[in-house]
Amino acid sequence: MAKKRIGFGIFLILFCTIAYIMTYSIPQRVQMEVSAAFFPRVVLIALAVSALLVIIGGLKEYRLEKAQMKKEEKGEFHYKLLVLSLINCLGYGILLKPLGFVFTSSVFLILQMWLMTADITKKIFIRNTILSITVVVALYVLFTTVFYVPLP
Repeated sequence: MAKKRIGFGIFLILFCTIAYIMTYSIPQRVQMEVSAAFFPRVVLIALAVSALLVIIGGLKEYRLEKAQMKKEEKGEFHYKLLVLSLINCLGYGILLKPLGFVFTSSVFLILQMWLMTADITKKIFIRNTILSITVVVALYVLFTTVFYVPLP
């Protein structure tokens, strides 16, 4: 995907360059401070700057993709994460009925977010905990009061 973005950005800059050169052939009918070619030139310059930003974003994405590919080559961490996620899902299914929806779902989301976050800090953990509890309570209120669906 990154290579496509870079290629599109280069194509757009070439297009803008050719179109900008072509604006010199726009006839000027009346002597004014601003010629008829002024607005197309401004638009083409803005488009070229946007294309440059697309290229820069594509280069950053390309670097990230290369780094991600290097991490994926190791492969051992993903199996551990998969097994822990499956255990978390199994525990959620077993404990849902005895402990209830709000508690079990909150713990499940907190654990799953903790597993999926690579570099977890105290701030991120607290944010994920608050987010998990808020989403679960909001879903509980929505389903019990609006849809009248009883949750375990």
